[in-house]
Amino acid sequence: PHNEAEVQCALQGVQVSAVTGSILTADEMGAYNTFQRPEYVIPAHFSSEIRIEAGHMSTVIPPMSVCAFEIQG
Repeated sequence: PHNEAEVQCALQGVQVSAVTGSILTADEMGAYNTFQRPEYVIPAHFSSEIRIEAGHMSTVIPPMSVCAFEIQG
């Protein structure tokens, strides 16, 4: 969880026109929202480069994060 990770995903059977993403991350692994800090951990636009080539998608995900991607065909 403390290192970035390169992610590759096979995109078989779909003609991809674009991929967008959202990311959920914080400065510490155990971060969570409270009533005092309700927006400490919030989804944001995934702004890292997303590469699409030869039926595969690849990107680098930052440490301590969860990402969701929307594939548009």
